[in-house]
Amino acid sequence: DFDLFLRYLKAEADLDNHGGQGGDDPNARQDSQQLFLRGQGRLSLFGGLWEQRIGVSLSNQERDYRNDRDADHPTEFERASYDGRIMKLDWQHNLYLHPTNTVTFGLEYETEKGRSDYLAEAFGLSWESILEEKEARTRSAYLQDEIRLKSFFFATAGLRIDDHSRFGSQTTWRLAPAFLISATKTKIKGSYGTGFKAPTLYQLYSQYGDRDLDPERSRGWDVGIEQDLFSQVLFLGATYFHND
Repeated sequence: DFDLFLRYLKAEADLDNHGGQGGDDPNARQDSQQLFLRGQGRLSLFGGLWEQRIGVSLSNQERDYRNDRDADHPTEFERASYDGRIMKLDWQHNLYLHPTNTVTFGLEYETEKGRSDYLAEAFGLSWESILEEKEARTRSAYLQDEIRLKSFFFATAGLRIDDHSRFGSQTTWRLAPAFLISATKTKIKGSYGTGFKAPTLYQLYSQYGDRDLDPERSRGWDVGIEQDLFSQVLFLGATYFHND
């Protein structure tokens, strides 16, 4: 099997300097375009015990900002642009070796490239920032086991390693068990896990970015209950979560 996905997004925004009287700037606007393309193929082997999925995705994003002089802002002039591209390769494997377990593992490789230009003038002064193309690469590997025991206990345990060309290696994990009480049709569930997200090139190097940004690291947990009422006519649920 082979799947092909295509998505195009075009957005236009009018921007103001601030709220209240005099904050409107009719010439300040930002235009953006985003193109996403992905192709993926699936292969099933050994009677469906081993399922593979390999895919490649390409995305391109362009942002253009302009603020021309006008009667209310005769000294202000700005031009800015950002062009970013991301390519990603991924190869996932699902192993159905036993009815109680589904083991998933895979590899990913992502490369991001971006460049930006910025020019501003105000009160007789000018600023210019031209950023030559920057690149960031991330190599990832992950492993997950989905467990099902006699229709009353379910759990997902996962481990992921990301190796970023700028921020180094980071290991994250997640554990999510759930218990089903058949007599009352009540499910009790919870999870605990960690996360890692590196800043994008736009967040680091554009005119609005900060090269001193650190990766975002998170740790969180949740616990909840779900209740089936009237033979699946009505479901009630409540969850408490906490994230740092």
